[in-house]
Amino acid sequence: MSEQPFFHSGETPLTDVIRKLGRAFLEDLRETNYLLGSGLDPARRVADVHERHQQITSPELFARFREWLKNGGDEPGAPLLHEFLVTQQINRELRGLTDEINRFELEQQGLAGREMVPFRAFPTRLANAANPAERRELHKAFMELHRKFQPLYRRKFETAWEWEEKLGYPTTIQRFERLSGIELTPLRDGMREFLSRTGDPYRDLLRSRRAALEGVDTPTGADLPWAFRGGEFDRFFEPAPMVEAARGFTGAMGLPWDGRRVTLDIEHRPGKRPRAFCSAIRAPHRVILVLEPKGGFADYRTFLHELGHALHYSNVDEHLEFEFANLGDNSVTEGFAMTLDHLAWDRVWLLKTLKMPRIHVEEFTRFAWTWHAMLLRRYAAKIEYEMALHGARSFHGMEEHYAQAQGAATLFHTTGEPYLYDVDDNFYCARYLRAWMFAAAMHEGLRERFDEDWFLNPRAGPFLKSMMAQGQRWPADELLRRNGMPGLSAGALWRRLEEAAG
Repeated sequence: MSEQPFFHSGETPLTDVIRKLGRAFLEDLRETNYLLGSGLDPARRVADVHERHQQITSPELFARFREWLKNGGDEPGAPLLHEFLVTQQINRELRGLTDEINRFELEQQGLAGREMVPFRAFPTRLANAANPAERRELHKAFMELHRKFQPLYRRKFETAWEWEEKLGYPTTIQRFERLSGIELTPLRDGMREFLSRTGDPYRDLLRSRRAALEGVDTPTGADLPWAFRGGEFDRFFEPAPMVEAARGFTGAMGLPWDGRRVTLDIEHRPGKRPRAFCSAIRAPHRVILVLEPKGGFADYRTFLHELGHALHYSNVDEHLEFEFANLGDNSVTEGFAMTLDHLAWDRVWLLKTLKMPRIHVEEFTRFAWTWHAMLLRRYAAKIEYEMALHGARSFHGMEEHYAQAQGAATLFHTTGEPYLYDVDDNFYCARYLRAWMFAAAMHEGLRERFDEDWFLNPRAGPFLKSMMAQGQRWPADELLRRNGMPGLSAGALWRRLEEAAG
C-alpha cells in the first residue's frame, strides 16, 4: 500500500477531520463487508478499503490525536474516537489476513460422506441433519476445515498482540478495559456465579431435548445444532408470515419500519454467511438486514434480533455526532436486538402475535428457554476462556481449555478445533453478555411501564424510539439509568432461568 501522509492545516478542528474521514471509511467498509457477507460480491477486498482511506488509519493522524489528548484535548466523544483509532491502527495491519480469512470461508469445502460441502454451509446442514451418523460425518469434515483454518488465525492473533504492545497495551484485556471503560473481571466473575447457579436448572431443562437426541449415547458438538433446531415446532414458524408478523406488532407499538431506510436481504444465496448480521451502512438512512434462512424458530428469533439492530440504527438521530451514531458500547445495539429477539419465546407474544395455540405454548417455551440457557452458559465459558487466551498471549494448551470449558458449560462433548475461530474481535463476548443483561432489564422495565403486552402498546414505541435516537452516546448501564430502567445484573439472568425451569 503506497502511503499517503496525513495533512492537517489546523483550520478545522482535528476531531472534525477525524469524524469526516471516519464516516467515509466506515461507510465504505460496511458496504464491503455487506457485499462479502451476503455473497453478492465475493471478490471484494477489505485491503482495498484501507487503500482508499489511508488517512484515517495513518500513524501521523493517530500520533496527532494522542498528542491532542496529552495536551488536554477534551470533548464528550473523545474516548470513543480514541478507541476507534486504536482499533483501526490494528485492523490496518490485519487487512491482508482479513481478506485471506474471507477467501478461505468462501472457497474451502469439506468432504462429508461422498459430498463436498462449502465451509459456510456446514452450520445449516448440521442444524437440519436428523440422522446421528450424518451429523457425525458433517461435524468431522467441518472440524477438519477448522484445523486447516488455525494457522491463519494464529497469524491474526500474533499480529494483533504485537501491535497492541506497540500502541502501549500489554494485553488485549488492558486495551479493552482502558479504551471502553468496561471492566472484564467483574463481568467474568458474575458469569462464573451464573454457571454455578444454573447448572441444575439447565440439566432439568435439557431433559426436554431427549427425543431430539434419540439414538445418541453421549451428545457431542455434532448433535448440538440439531438438538436446538426445534424442528417439531416448525409448523408455528412458517417462513411466509414472518416479516408481516414483525411489521404488525412493531407498527402497533408505534415503531414502524419500511424499505426507505431498512432493506431486507433474507433469501437463500450460495456464499452467504450462515451468521446473520445487520449492516448500518449509513445510519439512519441505509440499513440492511441479512439472514441466511435455516428454518423454523431459528429464523424467527434471528430475524427479530437483526430487526432490533435495524430499528436502532434507523432511528438514530441524524444530527448526532459521528462517534455517537457509529461508535461506542455495542452492548447497546446488541441489547435492543436481544430485547426484540426475546419476544420469540415470550408467552404473551406467542399467543397474541403468533397466535400459537395455548396448549403448545408451555412445551415450546420450555424448549426455547433450554436453548437460551445453553447460549448464556456457552458465553459465560467464552469470556473465561478468552480472558485466559488474551492474558497468556500464547496458544499453548488453549485448544484443550476451549474444549473443556465449552463441554462443561453446554453438557455436549466439545472438540477444540475452533478454539481461535470462535473468538470474536475486541472482546465482543463481553458486549453480548452485557446486552443480555440489558435485555433482561428492558423486559422488566417495559412490562412495568406498558404491561405484559408492551409490544402492542402504542406508547412503548415512542419510548423505545427516544432511547434508540441516542445511538450509543451512553454505555448500556448509563442508558438504562437515564431512562429509569433496572441496571445490568448477571443475577437477573439466572433468576429468569430458574423461574423457567420451574
